[in-house]
Amino acid sequence: MADHSDRAAVSRRKWEAWKRKHGLLDDDSAKRGGGKRGVIQTFSRQSRRRLLERIHRLKKDARCLFVTLTLPDGVATSGKALKRWLKAWWKRLTRRFAAAGAMWRIESKARKSGVQVGAAVGHIHLLLFGVPLQPGLKEYISWSWYEVVGSADERHLRAGTRVEAPKNWERVSAYASKLYAAKEGDADPMIPDVGRFWGFLAEDAVPFAEAVVVVFSWREGFRLLRALRAWVKADRRKRGLSPPPRLTQWRAFFVGDATSWLDAAVRL
Repeated sequence: MADHSDRAAVSRRKWEAWKRKHGLLDDDSAKRGGGKRGVIQTFSRQSRRRLLERIHRLKKDARCLFVTLTLPDGVATSGKALKRWLKAWWKRLTRRFAAAGAMWRIESKARKSGVQVGAAVGHIHLLLFGVPLQPGLKEYISWSWYEVVGSADERHLRAGTRVEAPKNWERVSAYASKLYAAKEGDADPMIPDVGRFWGFLAEDAVPFAEAVVVVFSWREGFRLLRALRAWVKADRRKRGLSPPPRLTQWRAFFVGDATSWLDAAVRL
């Protein structure tokens, strides 16, 4: 009887039921998938969540570059071809920059002009680490990608790639949210055989921050969760935004530097 009257226990059961419904329950009692995995056809909510979690584990003081690799008009696109070209291009890059590491994301959009107007065309976004922005780098990336694709289109050599150095972590976070984790547009066609939408190249060279795990009791956890919810609401209200939906079901918050929250946790 006492267990049913405990608000934390009731909330815990509701949360576990929600996770079970959405296939997110990881304990031994949960039903695990079996057999061959089906063909990936959409950039799912679960995949976007996992991607955002990895992005927010990156070190905030790590230097990176934004790199975009596109294809010339007239070149048929598939996920398999894009990944084959990306792998070949990456081998070239790492021969010159051995310490390079990257997070990649495939995006599918309808081409707006040219002979393939309206067709699904894929391109690749990368967060590139371990490569300094130096004279000749942009030209090297343009030429190496141009050769790997076998373009033979001078317009593609001039405008087929983009390299940018972000000024701060807020710019990285905004770029990642819009280009890495955004949902594919419903109006845009999908390239065939896309497979995984994101992944890593030389993941060991990607600068992830060290994870700090703090174990709470249920009472302490809910006290901190309420404080985090209040912070999210106040922050969005300050920016003229309404609170996100289903805020009470959140169990992950991305707050940038977590030092102040770790200090608050100690005082619980």
